[in-house]
Amino acid sequence: MGAGSDYSSGTLSTTWTANTNANRAVGQVNLADSTANEWYITGVQLEAGEVASDFEFLPVDVNLQRCQRYYFLKADHSTGSENIGVGLYYSSSDFRTVVNFPVSMRTRASLDVETASNAYQFRRNGGFDNLDDFFADGNISLTSMTLINQSDASGTAGQAGYLFTNSSGAFLAFDAEL
Repeated sequence: MGAGSDYSSGTLSTTWTANTNANRAVGQVNLADSTANEWYITGVQLEAGEVASDFEFLPVDVNLQRCQRYYFLKADHSTGSENIGVGLYYSSSDFRTVVNFPVSMRTRASLDVETASNAYQFRRNGGFDNLDDFFADGNISLTSMTLINQSDASGTAGQAGYLFTNSSGAFLAFDAEL
């Protein structure tokens, strides 16, 4: 992963030759020559104590569910417009939508929302509304969260439709990290 000039200052051998220290690591990438270098590794299991257990292989879906207990990215516009869910005007200035989590969160999640201009769009019969900001109501459960917009919502009470991302920076994420 790294070699000093004592092992990398020679000439790369292309045939069988005698052992020369300066030729041992010629042409190899030196991982330690910059803090910007990256080294990727997978399939490592750390053990506490002196006895190793069998390596645990889990299916991708099981690992994903384990991760989603801590963090769930519901909508990310970086790949295009993404549907968030069904919503409605609770009153003329109070828009609400419920987001259901794919698995129960580890604890009550906090909301991480991008508040860019026109980040979200609510499509309804006869038009659409651009919405910028959401907050979570106080009734957060382990399986869902109600999102509310009262800052720029302006519609007819009871009008329903669907909400989706509308801006390249828009995303909704739910965080239940330790």
